[in-house]
Amino acid sequence: MNDSSTQTAAVLARTKTFQGLPAPVLVAFAARCELRVLHTGETLFSHGEPVQALYVIAVGRLRAYGSEAGTGAERALGEIGALETIGEIAILAAEQHTATVRAVRDSAVLSLDREALLELLRQYPEALLQLSQVVVGRLLDKLRKPDPGPPGPRTLALLPATPGVDLRPLADRLRAEYSRLGPVRVLDAAAVDAALGAPIAHSRFDDAPNNSRLVAWLSALESEQAFVIYLADPEPGPWSRRCMRQADRILVLTEAGSGTPSRTPMLRQLAETDVEAPVAVVLKLDGGSLAASDPLGWRAAAEADCHYFLRDPADAQRLARCLIGQGVGIVLGGGGARGFAHLGLLRAARELGIPVDLVGGTSMGAFIGALHAEGLPLDELTHLVRETFVLRNFLNDYTLPRVALLRARKFRRRLEGIFGERRLEHLALPYFCISTSLTRGAMVVHERGLLRDWVGTSMAVPGIVPPMVWKEELLADGAVINNLPTDVMRQFGRGAVIACDVSSDSALRAEGVEGPDAEALSRWSGSSPRPGLFDILLRSATLSSSSDQRGKAAYADCTVRMPTAGVGLFQWKALDRLAEAAYQHALPELEAFKPKLPPLALSR
Repeated sequence: MNDSSTQTAAVLARTKTFQGLPAPVLVAFAARCELRVLHTGETLFSHGEPVQALYVIAVGRLRAYGSEAGTGAERALGEIGALETIGEIAILAAEQHTATVRAVRDSAVLSLDREALLELLRQYPEALLQLSQVVVGRLLDKLRKPDPGPPGPRTLALLPATPGVDLRPLADRLRAEYSRLGPVRVLDAAAVDAALGAPIAHSRFDDAPNNSRLVAWLSALESEQAFVIYLADPEPGPWSRRCMRQADRILVLTEAGSGTPSRTPMLRQLAETDVEAPVAVVLKLDGGSLAASDPLGWRAAAEADCHYFLRDPADAQRLARCLIGQGVGIVLGGGGARGFAHLGLLRAARELGIPVDLVGGTSMGAFIGALHAEGLPLDELTHLVRETFVLRNFLNDYTLPRVALLRARKFRRRLEGIFGERRLEHLALPYFCISTSLTRGAMVVHERGLLRDWVGTSMAVPGIVPPMVWKEELLADGAVINNLPTDVMRQFGRGAVIACDVSSDSALRAEGVEGPDAEALSRWSGSSPRPGLFDILLRSATLSSSSDQRGKAAYADCTVRMPTAGVGLFQWKALDRLAEAAYQHALPELEAFKPKLPPLALSR
């Protein structure tokens, strides 16, 4: 067996489809594989084409695309990372390809012809059994998790936004974190030249002999390492461009106080380079204020889709987790006073050492989630919640109900007093909240803007609180359309999703009344609390969202359904009782789930 077949067999042995098969079987399959190199943007196959082969991603990353119903517009369906396979289901079912697949970055793909594969499967039944198990497992996973998110990247490129930014400390920190998962290599131009001879690292792509040699060496290195971290040069050039082309994920590192964001020479090269890898901005702060930074400006300059703050080792650990999909996102649902149960969940997560890397919420969940994303200690957070809803009533400025029962001016002033001028994009943790466009009947996800505006909008129950007018649309409580936005959290692809469901199926009942009795609520004499006007309005506004609550749980890895039965939607004085009951309920559930967390999310 030659060196090429040996390397191919080693790649196959690391895939789920072929893992654990005897060495002779792997050798037989490797001998029938052909290597295909795809440059960024190149198509592997197109929708509707007959299935020609089973494909194994040796190095690189590909993306599947489908067509929007009605418009025919192309949309991304998902990504396929290194050591994953494509085409098993279509081959076994003798179907045509149902999507178009293209390279997101320069990639190497092993191709196993369909007829050769079927011949080998007949010859080696154990391989057929394993392939069938992989196919069935994949289908079951799709049923359990409708949108599992993209696979985690294995190659990262670190770029300095300006020449003075030192990439090495962040690279060393990422290497320390990822070394818990496998071998990691940090690679700069000097390391390449030391291995292959100078100045090969700075070879241009049109320098055929040196480029082929360098590509082969990098491909072999990536197949041997769990992660490769590419460090660009201080200035744009051939090596910096190659780092961009080799990356599954690109990080642009900048000093938060280093001046006005601009399209620097490095960012111009990034814009001009044919890359489809997602770009994130990392803003390094040395004692500066989050509010003084300009993350949106740097995101625009780098054409990035997200940003992270880097202040201390905890931020670096969070960044390391989120970049490869091993973070933990917590979703806090809406439910009025029942939302106080979120305090119990946060307390249980803290005591168990479960990290919270990003937060999303609706209505009361948006309020508590924003306070947590600010980095407030739990006791201070609880004090603000108690002062807002229990000790003082900021929701009692009734008005002539032309638009809503309340003016909500007092509550808006309270939110302004709590959040001031702070913005969603300046929070210590990535955060989003949900509102509903009553104009379009659609969900609106808020990731930027003033906290006081969008948290208040997420809590604006139609008929009780006036809607927010924004760009001619009326925006109201997010619970109207999505009371538990686990689907939104899943789309971020940052890792595990924990959902705190505070809804209650028995929340709105007239216990003891058989009826029909249209006057029962007017002359209420039952032992349970009487459903009031606010309860009825809120239930009416969120009915369709509540009916989909169980479906949203499918997007979460762990859903904690809190014991909120018997707590009215506006029963503010239940705070302490409910928070304690929720803590006692969440503790064993999170403790049971903790071993299922991704490795980097587990305490050391």
